[in-house]
Amino acid sequence: MRPAPLFDVILIAGVGLIGGSIGLGIRQRFLANKVIGLDQDARALEAALGMGVIDEAQLEPGRYLAAADLVILASPVNHCEFSRKLKDFLKPEAPL
Repeated sequence: MRPAPLFDVILIAGVGLIGGSIGLGIRQRFLANKVIGLDQDARALEAALGMGVIDEAQLEPGRYLAAADLVILASPVNHCEFSRKLKDFLKPEAPL
């Protein structure tokens, strides 16, 4: 019997090579009940869904972010402005 996950919802912002690898690690270790992928590239999100890396795909920040217990920023440095948009939607205690 495996232990209960540490998190209910984890959000990965950027589901490319690094974010996808992190997502697979989360899955293998049963660290979350749900993994949401956020990326501006719809093809990356489709691939992540197809490989079972994420449960839900999102193209833009939104109200769904309030459910995240942990946010992992795995987007390129030149996308920092995109990452700042997340903060307005997160619950105050969510680590970012």
